[in-house]
Amino acid sequence: MNRELKYPSPNGKYLFHIYPWEARMSLWIESPELIEVGMAAPLFRFRDSNWSLDEAKWLTESVVVMQVRRYPGDHTPSQFEFRIDAEKRLATIGSAQALPLSDLESMLEALYIAGKLPRGGS
Repeated sequence: MNRELKYPSPNGKYLFHIYPWEARMSLWIESPELIEVGMAAPLFRFRDSNWSLDEAKWLTESVVVMQVRRYPGDHTPSQFEFRIDAEKRLATIGSAQALPLSDLESMLEALYIAGKLPRGGS
């Protein structure tokens, strides 16, 4: 199952490419990439392919709410939710101030590290 999945925004201006890969038997990671159709570079993609998209819901033509988790799932909360405004190139995690998309992964990584469970924990 090494296929690319595509999910467009309501008006088709933005598009999610999902790149599934098998982390271990029957455990698939769906690495997301958000692009603006017709542009050369993606608006957002994780450098670390261990981030997996659980859900993406378009609220408007350019605003999407995403839920992701990080393999191997050794963190709490089990998912992180954030909002991307593709038009403004900003992301918001919870009630925090909006930040540039280029800073989103490092902020999520900090939340992941802060929520790591002790070995053997669940």
